[in-house]
Amino acid sequence: MKPFSSPSPSRHHQPRHSGWPESIQWFLEIIVISVFIVTFIAQAFQIPSESMENTLLIGDYLLVDKLHFGKTDFVGGALPYDKVHRGDIIVFHYPLDPSVHFVKRVIGIPGDRIRLINKRVYVNGVPMVEPYVRYFRPHDSSPDVMFRDDFPRLDHTVDGLSGDWLLEMKKLVDAGQLIVPE
Repeated sequence: MKPFSSPSPSRHHQPRHSGWPESIQWFLEIIVISVFIVTFIAQAFQIPSESMENTLLIGDYLLVDKLHFGKTDFVGGALPYDKVHRGDIIVFHYPLDPSVHFVKRVIGIPGDRIRLINKRVYVNGVPMVEPYVRYFRPHDSSPDVMFRDDFPRLDHTVDGLSGDWLLEMKKLVDAGQLIVPE
């Protein structure tokens, strides 16, 4: 058996100093991993407005699961995507400005007939029970509020909306109800 001896000064390990190339490689790896996660797995969002109060408050953060919900196109058909259900909270791009994200609750799924009358949502003719709803001031008469409180409205246009939107909307409305498309 060999007796225990302390390492000689010439044998002890020098700390490894990383150079610029290694630091840049490490930084690029972190960037690639982060971009992959944000693109395909999850993304953080901050709530910018009061539209989801009292469920989500201004300034709240949420982490969105991108892995379980997605398009059912060619690539999506091979992935285990779940369908969105009524009551789910989703994040989507605002149609007029795709750089803006909206956070909203799903009230209708494809084929449902939606109608808003006097601030009350009807799905397939049945009024929804929405204890989380907060109504805005009644004196607010902006076009957004008119669409929100009495929808679908096809007799009023809004600046920034293209004529294509109105034509598409007219195709989806039947007997005063919006039929949720696929």
